[in-house]
Amino acid sequence: MEFQNAIDIFIKSLLFTQLSQNTIIAYEKDLSQCKTIIDCEKLDDITYEHLQNYFVTLNDLGFKVGTLRRKRAVLNRVLKFIYNRGLCEERLFELLIKPQSLCFTNFAERNLMRLTITQL
Repeated sequence: MEFQNAIDIFIKSLLFTQLSQNTIIAYEKDLSQCKTIIDCEKLDDITYEHLQNYFVTLNDLGFKVGTLRRKRAVLNRVLKFIYNRGLCEERLFELLIKPQSLCFTNFAERNLMRLTITQL
């Protein structure tokens, strides 16, 4: 499935929740930014490296830890939704960086080291 189609389905599903319109708009912005940075058209093409690079890029852009956590939570929510609805066979949400990793000031450095170790 196309990543954008899955995002659209997710956003439409939020209209039936008790989330405020502002929250839904914030989700849309976060997911649009995510799709742009990850740069994968198909869900099945997304890898751990794509998700890793997404958070490294956000960190490099100077986002604060709280913002990184929020963006991770939004991405986690959409990836779980996609998997639970059968739109993707991969459990991509399991590839996300754990929240406790986001509390370090050297966020990118610590997570890049993990990626390097994994590749070795």
